[in-house]
Amino acid sequence: MSGGSLIAFLWVVPVFAADPKTSKSQTSATGVYSIRLVELEKGHCRVEVMEETKLAWQVDKCVGTTDDFYFVANNGQRFWIVRAFPEKPQPTKGNPNSWLSVVVAVLYDREGKVVRRATARELVPVLARHRVRQLGKHFLWLKGVGGVPGEMPRVNDHNEVELEPVESRPVHLRFQPRGASNG
Repeated sequence: MSGGSLIAFLWVVPVFAADPKTSKSQTSATGVYSIRLVELEKGHCRVEVMEETKLAWQVDKCVGTTDDFYFVANNGQRFWIVRAFPEKPQPTKGNPNSWLSVVVAVLYDREGKVVRRATARELVPVLARHRVRQLGKHFLWLKGVGGVPGEMPRVNDHNEVELEPVESRPVHLRFQPRGASNG
């Protein structure tokens, strides 16, 4: 390689290395909206909600990681993030199951304000907790993730996020409170 070619090569390589990481794009139940997280660089992220092919709105903050699941409501006004590999706190002698207090799902509005949080204690049934895979700093609690057999989290035809904790029935996370219009 000549000196000029090497300089051109070294100039181009950082451009490719700086490409942003993105989460998997997920579509609303109606197919009108889609959502993804874009990690521009460490600590700088953006949640993008597209209406068909154009940007509907975005939230400029890191609400999760590119490994997490993002789901948008049929009306495009709220989104859930479901943590794929939540980090667990250090267990203590008094609380060996400290992972149960970890927030594993969060509902946001289009401004990025938290509407609702759900912990592992709320979503993983008592009889299934012994089946949660405890890793070094994280835990696996969902079917279809990290080699756990089953279906990955998804949006169903009722405009709800449907996920399956290990060894249990599906859990449904609503975008609106009961009785409200579930647009």
